[in-house]
Amino acid sequence: MFKNMTEVKKANKDAGHHFFDKSTMQFFDSRIESRLIGGRVFVTSEQYEDEPRHYAVRSVNDDGTIDTAEVDIPAQFAAGPMGDKFKTFADARQYADDLAHGYEYVIEGDYGSGYEIVTHEECKPMARENLRRYKENELSAMFRVRRIKSN
Repeated sequence: MFKNMTEVKKANKDAGHHFFDKSTMQFFDSRIESRLIGGRVFVTSEQYEDEPRHYAVRSVNDDGTIDTAEVDIPAQFAAGPMGDKFKTFADARQYADDLAHGYEYVIEGDYGSGYEIVTHEECKPMARENLRRYKENELSAMFRVRRIKSN
């Protein structure tokens, strides 16, 4: 685990990587948007040419390498050339917090005998979208989303 972004940048550079180099950051018009969360996770934003700025959740490994969190984001919340980044900082930050602290979302349905888990989602936007779909398609049941600690 790392204490702050300064340690992350040093570890990345010491490993011979260039994620935080000034030229790399300028090329992608990249910004570090959050503090280090849980010693491993942070949010960046990038902007490509005429596209709006989008937000990515990153994690740092022990060796200083940086990974981009792969998350299934519904189209209305997605951005970036591959549709795999968040449109808003708030959604990216929520996912980063959840990832760092081991949370996920469950959709529960009550079909007449109490709530039971219907499905799991790793990000809040996906959980909200699936909740909307369940409510639209299964009118005889009640549904809710809960944030729970992952196993």
